[in-house]
Amino acid sequence: MPTGSPTASPTSPKDASPEAIPTAENVRNPVADETAAVHIPPPLPPDGGWEPPVAGGRPTPRADDAQLSKVLAELGERIGPLFARPEPRAQAMQYALGLLADGGRSNTWQLAQRVGDSSPWRMQRLLTRARWDAAAVQDTVCGYLAENLGHPEAMLVLGQSDALKKGAKTVAAARQYTELTRRVENCQTAVMTAYISPHGRALMDRELLLPESWTDDPQRCIKAGVPEERLAYRTKPELARTMIERVMGASVPFQWVCGGQDYGQDEALRGWLEEQGIRYVFAVPARRLGAASAAAAIPKQRWWPSPGVPGEPGTVPGRWSRLTVPNTSHWGPAAPPCDGFTRSLLLHRRPDAARTDCYLVHAPRGTNGHAMVTAAAARCHARRHLDEARLHTGLDRHEIRTWTAWYRHITLSLLAMAAHTVALGRAG
Repeated sequence: MPTGSPTASPTSPKDASPEAIPTAENVRNPVADETAAVHIPPPLPPDGGWEPPVAGGRPTPRADDAQLSKVLAELGERIGPLFARPEPRAQAMQYALGLLADGGRSNTWQLAQRVGDSSPWRMQRLLTRARWDAAAVQDTVCGYLAENLGHPEAMLVLGQSDALKKGAKTVAAARQYTELTRRVENCQTAVMTAYISPHGRALMDRELLLPESWTDDPQRCIKAGVPEERLAYRTKPELARTMIERVMGASVPFQWVCGGQDYGQDEALRGWLEEQGIRYVFAVPARRLGAASAAAAIPKQRWWPSPGVPGEPGTVPGRWSRLTVPNTSHWGPAAPPCDGFTRSLLLHRRPDAARTDCYLVHAPRGTNGHAMVTAAAARCHARRHLDEARLHTGLDRHEIRTWTAWYRHITLSLLAMAAHTVALGRAG
């Protein structure tokens, strides 16, 4: 997992001062020392006129502070050996607390103020010069989530998180289409893997997409700290495959891989998943497949309503039907499905839209239509969780320009969101 972490410079006497930086023991036992204790700053304004933040049109629940402190302490113990010194480890936990303390933008000055630091230098050093491996920390968080949320019927959802940027110096920022405004903007795009299970949902992994305008200029990439192994252009499906392989290597249980049209139109990704015997549900262009004419030919009695409770998160209104397709020749020759599997076309008619949405499904023979619909609807859960991460942990509200700092910030953002998710789950 690339991070491009640089070698730290020698530690200054100020770095080693126990009075200046909370120790690892302070993180594990917040009440042991009131002068340097790690605390969760209050999320509510003093006037009490706070409204719960809304993600996807619904209030987002907040975890209990005591339970959240306990979960963060557990994560702090696990990631401790991945830091060269205890002080950066303690500062990493402070960083996560600062992200959880408030919404809005999260530059190092604001984070420092939220956790009681008088200046941002510790936060800045954590993101740039301190010696720690963001890849190893992310792997540890992934394992922790698997222990607490893992389920054999879980779904991996491929998506993206965009951050609008100004100027051309921020790593990977370029004019490209963004889902935030549904138009071309100067933005930064990260490919994300969400984990949706009956026990909860979380963000498992992340990779920064380098546009061709960056990979065509190696010196620009090197100046921004991009490691040599990432100088070549890689598509979203290629980055997604890398993350799926990491999840599989960590033995995280899942049953489906789901995603949008960027992944559904990529024959290489679909073919690789089929070789692995992995079920998938990918959105595909309805016009290219003639979905409207196919839907018109299906008798009314072969359409079924969306499973779930209307109005509940993840319930997609409308009616569904499916067709068995012999191949995917719309994107070139395709090998037959692996033994015991079939390819299906899942059609969806929304009550408020004239169009027919289309999904390509690879699943074992006998898989019922409701299971396919549940997998297709997992993208709604993933989008809501991305919205929550933006609100709660500054996933896309940062002011970071370099490769290493980006990976470290996003890793700590996902750590903070993982702690929030697990704490909510334990509180029921």
